[in-house]
Amino acid sequence: MATPVGDDLIRPKRFRRGIDLGPPHPVIAQPIEEMPAPKLLHVPLKQHYGLRCEPRVHVGDQVRMGQLLGESADPMAAPVHAPVSGKVLAVADRLDPFGRKVLTVTLENDGRDEWVEPPREAADFMGRKISAMMRAIRMAGVVRGDGVPVHTRLSPPERPKAYIFLVGIPVVKPIRLLIVNALDAEPTQAVNRRLLVERPEDIRQGVDLFKKLAGVKHAALAIGGDLTASSAPVRAVVREGLTPVSVDLRYPVSQPHLLTTAITGREIPWPDGVPRDVGAMVMDLEAILAGLEAVRDGKPQVDRVVSVTGPEMTSRNLRVRLGTPLGDVVAFAGGAMDQAAKVVVGGLMSGWAQYDPAVGITKETRSVTVLGPQNLVRFTEQLCVKCGRCVGVCPMRLLPNVMTNFIEFSYFDEAVDAELFKCIECGCCAYVCPAKRPLVHYVKHGKAEVLAKRAGR
Repeated sequence: MATPVGDDLIRPKRFRRGIDLGPPHPVIAQPIEEMPAPKLLHVPLKQHYGLRCEPRVHVGDQVRMGQLLGESADPMAAPVHAPVSGKVLAVADRLDPFGRKVLTVTLENDGRDEWVEPPREAADFMGRKISAMMRAIRMAGVVRGDGVPVHTRLSPPERPKAYIFLVGIPVVKPIRLLIVNALDAEPTQAVNRRLLVERPEDIRQGVDLFKKLAGVKHAALAIGGDLTASSAPVRAVVREGLTPVSVDLRYPVSQPHLLTTAITGREIPWPDGVPRDVGAMVMDLEAILAGLEAVRDGKPQVDRVVSVTGPEMTSRNLRVRLGTPLGDVVAFAGGAMDQAAKVVVGGLMSGWAQYDPAVGITKETRSVTVLGPQNLVRFTEQLCVKCGRCVGVCPMRLLPNVMTNFIEFSYFDEAVDAELFKCIECGCCAYVCPAKRPLVHYVKHGKAEVLAKRAGR
């Protein structure tokens, strides 16, 4: 593909690691539907990468839609807002989709959807100061699908005053290319695909907004599968300054670090580098649209699109209020958690199995997959056979066999030395393991043990 004039950062590179998961699920053909808000919602006060928010409501309070439920001074946290109007029934620890006990606000929906301030489109929103736009996105609690608050990727990195004093000027890594991620992480997810098809005008506005916020002239639209530059959904979005780039759909190429390399051809510095180190910023379509709604309409992030699939169910893409119990989502799609062999939130490769139907949907929830008995894979406790397949597919170029062997026998410090915390838990190693070892489980267990030890627990 030709590189646009003035943009030397788009140098596509084939993604050769990871695995091929086959064609997308038929859910990609299903339009986005609005799921009615349930009677009870459980809204966690941690739906982001940073520390949890402190509650700003109390039991018995009457709240309106969009009202602040919790906020935090942590720059990596995002405020949480009421997805419905109604009454606060409880503020207590509950399980979230990751199995953590998180302070959660339980709301009784009154069915009125009364807003604190109803969203209204501002005709001149692109003329606002960048600082005001950034504040609007931060206060709206906009979060990417991986839990990273959007404002943290737009803000320039901070430098200590001592560093500025010694060098003379602050060093800021500029963003030269905005990568618009229209890929879905796994075949059973279709959120970005449906948004690309259904909201082209909003996407164009959102891309223009984020280009202005990032201070860039060019953006790349990452597409793959049956979508090409000549496809109707792509042509409806692309304009001058937005270049479609086809990417091989090998899982997990949609992960920001890997996608940056696939689009720019540049390797992100190891071990703690970020896309900004090579001049790029990655934003998925839903984050871009949520940011647009925050700036243009003054709407906080109170819902998200979730792909729901499973046997004997109607595959659906649903716009769901945050905090909606998992059991209600499955039931709306025609399934039942008590009849399922397993329910997974977040994708079959990297998701989390659920057992509590009251767990609430969060900003980080991309999909819900119901499995029948015939779909289950049985893991074993067999010792590693040292075939090396996990090493060959690891997209982070780690040694999963070495790392998980350490963890299995409680050598956690050695696992950390083997780059335990560089693992993105994509599941490629467990997928190809002929011994069916629970490699991702070992990694999650190892991280939990190390973090608990560091916290003194």
